[in-house]
Amino acid sequence: MFGKVLRKEERYTLSIPRQDYRAALRLRRMLQDVNKILYYRIQGQLLRVLPEMVCVKQVHGSFLIGKYPATVQQYRSYCTDIGRPMPSPPPWGWRSDHPMVQVSSEEARAYTAWLSEISGETYVLPTLKIWKRTAAKGGDSNDINKIAWWGENARNMTQPVGKKEPNGWGIYDMQGNVWEWVDGSVDDSKVQAAGGSWNSHFEQC
Repeated sequence: MFGKVLRKEERYTLSIPRQDYRAALRLRRMLQDVNKILYYRIQGQLLRVLPEMVCVKQVHGSFLIGKYPATVQQYRSYCTDIGRPMPSPPPWGWRSDHPMVQVSSEEARAYTAWLSEISGETYVLPTLKIWKRTAAKGGDSNDINKIAWWGENARNMTQPVGKKEPNGWGIYDMQGNVWEWVDGSVDDSKVQAAGGSWNSHFEQC
């Protein structure tokens, strides 16, 4: 921020029903240039429709990528908004803070298109090249059990996002927990998912 330093930060809380989150997003965009921080609460919780993003800085430019895998709650907001049922649940059922599963690559692309529509920003699946570049920066640990839910520790199901250590960019669950859809690659157009999941072996993660 440039110019005068604000000595006092004003905070306001506005409660908006869940079905009106589009209005909340529009209002937030309108207030982006105002020196106030507006928090939105929907049924007592912070608005979590849009994914939290992390900036990955590279020599040839930067990009934003999701800090966590898309959650069940985020995908449920999408299904509710467009009037479609949720996919068939996994054996452990739908748990709001777990990563979304049972979604095809086409459905994942439709979800990112919906995010773009409601936010006014552009969301796409990462390319395999970008995914690999992001995943390559490890964190403080080389112990897979500290960074990933996989076949040896996930107890035969997905786990809540963000509970393991992040990688060097501050991104969680890039290895394990759930396969992540990517937008193909130049050298292998058949590759569509990366990172391994809750039931993967070490090499897949």
